[in-house]
Amino acid sequence: MPISCAGCGRLDVVLCEECRGAPHQVFQPQLVWREALWGIPVWACVPYEDTWRRVVISAKDGGRHGLFRYAAHHIANALHSHVGLGGEVLLVPMPSSYGGWIRRGIEPAALLARHSARVIAQTGGVRPTVARGLRRAPGVPMFTGAIKGPSAPKRRGRTERLGESPRVRARHWLHGHEVVIIDDVLTTGASLESAAAAITSVGGRVVAGVVWAAASR
Repeated sequence: MPISCAGCGRLDVVLCEECRGAPHQVFQPQLVWREALWGIPVWACVPYEDTWRRVVISAKDGGRHGLFRYAAHHIANALHSHVGLGGEVLLVPMPSSYGGWIRRGIEPAALLARHSARVIAQTGGVRPTVARGLRRAPGVPMFTGAIKGPSAPKRRGRTERLGESPRVRARHWLHGHEVVIIDDVLTTGASLESAAAAITSVGGRVVAGVVWAAASR
């Protein structure tokens, strides 16, 4: 089957040079409410708009999973430049909803973490550990998000999402470890906050959150 650029549709290329060069400097997205993330830096690699929004959707929901390899370079750059990977820092990906996993057949954050670890090993000589230290919380509906389309907006407001029970639990073996949370897209920040609270509750220490794309600065 013919291929086309995920960003602009140009034929015969997965991601053209022009789209690869779209603005992607690392920035700190604005989080309105940061109780669980208080004092913990959160870094985003690209804005979730225009070219990069199309690329992210193609990677997550369009079956073009090879694009996560391009994203891994962005994640690795953010980790090298703004977080640092000394000691025994663990890269902990956010778990997908059951519905998202069923629909896509992949877990985007887990792929990002694995590819990023490989890139870091190739460029920095040390390969960080990817740890599946988060799981979906009991009682979360199994098919949450299963009937959404690939670009369906989140219809629940931030206040409603923050008022829900935590959607993730941390595994107890994270106790005593330094953790970087990896995720694909940050919108309200509620999921990241829930993960940070869960990790802290079992005695882990979150040193940063790094996401591929964020909805706003």
